[in-house]
Amino acid sequence: MSAIGFVYFGSMLASLGQLREGYRFANLAKKLVQRFGSKEMAGEVIAISSQTIGYIEPMQSIILFHAEGHTTALEAGDIRIASLNLLLQCNTLVWCGSSLNDAKIMFDEASHFMKQHNVLSLLFIAETRELDKLVDGYKSGNSTNISCSSEEFLQGKNPFAAQAFRFQGLMISFIYRDFEATKNAAEKYIGCKFDSWVALSYNTIETFIFGLVSFWIYRKTNCIQWLETGVHTKQMMQRWSETSQWNFLQKFYLLDAEEHFCNERYGSAKQSYDVAVSYAARHKFIFDEALACELAGYFSLDI
Repeated sequence: MSAIGFVYFGSMLASLGQLREGYRFANLAKKLVQRFGSKEMAGEVIAISSQTIGYIEPMQSIILFHAEGHTTALEAGDIRIASLNLLLQCNTLVWCGSSLNDAKIMFDEASHFMKQHNVLSLLFIAETRELDKLVDGYKSGNSTNISCSSEEFLQGKNPFAAQAFRFQGLMISFIYRDFEATKNAAEKYIGCKFDSWVALSYNTIETFIFGLVSFWIYRKTNCIQWLETGVHTKQMMQRWSETSQWNFLQKFYLLDAEEHFCNERYGSAKQSYDVAVSYAARHKFIFDEALACELAGYFSLDI
């Protein structure tokens, strides 16, 4: 079996919950590529294996993997995989604590590269990930502030792009604490969310944010389905934290705090908020730390 076979098999195992087995096959695929030097498939192996590795090793470490994957894919003439590595590298930069200015520069370079080579589906996803464009669009009332048409992707022709688009709208409205917009965005996100057999570590971010949103909607509406959704996402984060405390423990404790808040267990909620802030700072996830501090502040104001 080739390295490509091993890496996708590992990704499939990880998506089914067998994270350590998936990680083992992902590393095996990378070692095969490094040993035998097959540049034609190396970029793709790096792109997919890094997403599985991100469930085990510190997320910050895969930034360099994707930079290597981009370069390797370019040398092999594979523009699509080179673009994919760029996109995944940009995503990781945002969520792993790089400065927003550095992330913006990286996104701009990635978008320019994809426009230049007409990789439209990945370009759409890249531009929906650019927080500065989304924030500007939100302020102006134009949440589709992107250069390529959204209709093709929102009609289901590209489910990955549609999900990315809906998630970013959800996240921005949540950050702005616009409840009606957040609830509306959450309902639209549910409508296009799907389970992929490929394990993508970015999905853990979507799960995290969607869980926080679900707990907030429950507190506003008392609709038990939203509480159940939040609890389910917390359980998923707990499972992931068993394989990588570094990446997921602060996220688990923040979801735990929000659940306690929903159930009026205020002492336990305060304790979990404090633990979430502490672990996020220790593990150098600046976004998680800031979000935990902000939600702890809203908690203190509400009780």
